[in-house]
Amino acid sequence: MCKPNIIEVNDLDLEELRPYLCRSEVQLLRYYEPAPGIFLAESPRVIGRALDAGYEPLSLLVERSLIEGQTKEIIGRCGDIPIYVADREVLLQITGFGMTQGVLCAMRRHALPPVEKVCRGAARVAVLEDVVNPTNVGAIFRCAAALNFDAVLLTPACCDPLYRRSVRVSMGTVFQIPWTYLDVTEPNCAGGLKIGSPAGGMSHPGAESDNAGKMKTVPPAGGMGHPEAEPDNAEKMKTGPATGGMSHPGAEPDNAEKMKTVPSAGGMSHPEAEPDHEGKMKTVSSAEGMSHLETESDYVGQLKRMGFATAAMALREDSCSVDDPRLMKEERLAVILGTEGEGLRDSTINACDYTVMIPMTHGVDSLNVAAASAIAFWQLGRRI
Repeated sequence: MCKPNIIEVNDLDLEELRPYLCRSEVQLLRYYEPAPGIFLAESPRVIGRALDAGYEPLSLLVERSLIEGQTKEIIGRCGDIPIYVADREVLLQITGFGMTQGVLCAMRRHALPPVEKVCRGAARVAVLEDVVNPTNVGAIFRCAAALNFDAVLLTPACCDPLYRRSVRVSMGTVFQIPWTYLDVTEPNCAGGLKIGSPAGGMSHPGAESDNAGKMKTVPPAGGMGHPEAEPDNAEKMKTGPATGGMSHPGAEPDNAEKMKTVPSAGGMSHPEAEPDHEGKMKTVSSAEGMSHLETESDYVGQLKRMGFATAAMALREDSCSVDDPRLMKEERLAVILGTEGEGLRDSTINACDYTVMIPMTHGVDSLNVAAASAIAFWQLGRRI
């Protein structure tokens, strides 16, 4: 075993510390653009799972008091990469937040595989449509990995699963379950590619999410702002009552986080889009000059062509209960969960084979999307 390459942090402006000084996840995502960027893994267990999955460590940032403790094994696995060491107070100035268990690892991203490769051999797949909160995305990944799902697919507007908070909440399971973005053409962002392409330099709208998905700045001690996403009312899943008290996960943002919406042909509001004469969503420019595209849910057809029955978690008059035996008899099933803001698009629901809801009692009409995913995955991850 080589001797650890330990470097004392005496200069906060050291160029090599730049990944840890970044206050924007987008900067990390595009760090080596057009090649895949980097991400930060936090805590020994999460870093260990990333290493197990073959991710390349670039450097470590470690609290001095822990270098001979719980991080020792991780340091030993990382070879001769730089290990930057400082006291807790200095680390807080660098990162802007209190580090979980005192260690961060900057790691190089992998190029994402195509959808067909991720789904090959999968019997149960979770599909996230425009889920923008990193806490929710991380929790859903953890549920999917634990409850017998084989892969996770995301639409381009979803939060990046490799954002620090998503990785931390997932407890590193984001490295244990295959995932990728669906083949939907993304908004015309700088450096953007078609999601699902194995080429490097991927960029997607979840990287710079709208108000419903923004992380708020919380000033830690010392007055430095940092991104800490906290669940709020916007990410609670609103469920509509149905006959017999049945409900489903849909959602609506609070007034502080509503996006500009216009009604579609199906009566459902879509962010920054307006229907054309055929009822399809066309692009309109946002205030920042970026073009946003609300496509019809072509990915549902893609899933069906790969042999999946599709189940939309939504409330309709024809909705079946999540414990309907027909669902568990399906050889291949894709369970689709909608955004915290609007739930699933009408076009998605209409394209699916099943519309599924979760029975509730005591007048409860709401579930967080991550909680809804746990119930659905527990029930539908089993087959009869």
